[in-house]
Amino acid sequence: MPVVAPSPVASTPSGLKDLFGRGMNNRSDVYKLPADQVEMNRLELQHRMWVLMEGGLYPRELSSTVRHVLAPTAERRAAILDVGSGSGIWAVEMAVEFPDAEIIGLDLAERHSRRIAGKSSLMLRFLETHASPRFEAADCTDDISNLPCGLFILADGHFLFDEHKSKLGPATAGIASRGECWFATWMLETKARMGSKSQHNFPGETLLRWIEEDGCLEKQDGVEYFCPINWDGDGMENGKELGKIMWKNIQEYIAASTPALLAHGLAHDVAETWTRNIERELEGPKIRIYLKWCAAWGIRRTE
Repeated sequence: MPVVAPSPVASTPSGLKDLFGRGMNNRSDVYKLPADQVEMNRLELQHRMWVLMEGGLYPRELSSTVRHVLAPTAERRAAILDVGSGSGIWAVEMAVEFPDAEIIGLDLAERHSRRIAGKSSLMLRFLETHASPRFEAADCTDDISNLPCGLFILADGHFLFDEHKSKLGPATAGIASRGECWFATWMLETKARMGSKSQHNFPGETLLRWIEEDGCLEKQDGVEYFCPINWDGDGMENGKELGKIMWKNIQEYIAASTPALLAHGLAHDVAETWTRNIERELEGPKIRIYLKWCAAWGIRRTE
């Protein structure tokens, strides 16, 4: 997992902005991760992780609710909005599962719209365009108060925990002490250097609180998932596959977040040292770690 060497910012053939060898979106400096094909591949791997954890394309606790709000009627066609759609894989698979629905995926980087076999229509658009007057369901990880949707589902990562599900702290030197790990150091550094000024917590911590404070939503609830990193989670359901996916996802996330860390002042030799420490720590693994993920939801109140 080599750290990329410094290079000047330039334009890429795909229209993305080159930053230390990775393609970044040209529309917002708030989102600091790449928007290139390598990153889309990582997000599709992460999508597989979510499907295994949730038991499908949305939390299993919501199965009946999702099917109810997306049931077609004579008066309207159900619609789904995917905010921050990335590669579009979730939108594509929702189109397959709900062939009568209109589905729009919005993102900062351009993606080609795709036609799905059957009656469903799927459009992947720039985030700045807004097309449909109302959506029955939305999947997003940002401010939701102004979105014209009925059911909101938010999902994001939280932080690292040991095998006893106690929160881990950052390591600072050499071999991490008990209760510490080097990937926690990396995560905290990315938050400090790459997070917006309005962020005080990791997104996963705040999802349900955002929904509760919105004031427009009812029937709020949420669920937590502990995903093992390079181990099987002591025999948990799908633990072996999840452990392998999560380890690969972390390796690729480190490579994806390195350019922005370097651009925000992290020394190249420090990034390389931390990367090696994470590899030594999680290869095997020497310590058993979970990464906690959270999902939360609510239904807009009707007048």
